[in-house]
Amino acid sequence: MEKAIFALRKQEWSEAEAHLREALTIQPEHPSLLNNLALALFQQDKTEEGEQVLKHVMEDFPDYFFGQMSLAHHFIREKQYEKARAILNAWMERKERYHTSEFVMLCKAHINLLIAEGEVEGTRSWLKLWEATGSDAPEFAEYEKHLEALSRASGRRKAIQRYH
Repeated sequence: MEKAIFALRKQEWSEAEAHLREALTIQPEHPSLLNNLALALFQQDKTEEGEQVLKHVMEDFPDYFFGQMSLAHHFIREKQYEKARAILNAWMERKERYHTSEFVMLCKAHINLLIAEGEVEGTRSWLKLWEATGSDAPEFAEYEKHLEALSRASGRRKAIQRYH
């Protein structure tokens, strides 16, 4: 599992997949292993297999937080924003306290949804919440770049609207 997590963090998806499949031979019904396998598969554009694994996680472990966040991310990729929002809202209402890793994942899901919808201020708010956790997630800087690009695009749209 440790090798798989290391490969996931380095975004070495094929290597992560191999390590996860190996770990699943020992613990075939471990929701974290299955969920991370789905992630590795999606990142390699093995969408159909990733969807099958994620469906299995959702059917057998419906209360598994990280699986639910993966499903929300899947809906965002598929532009099914209302379905993603419903999952996120349900978890916001359901749970009052989060482990840092859970809260960071919740932030990422909200940020991805808001970026997809072009919502600058909402994205900024969730980035601030994430930053307040003190998490050293390497992709934080990438999300800041997305926000900057979204802000510029939003500013251009507003300027065009003012002149028309």
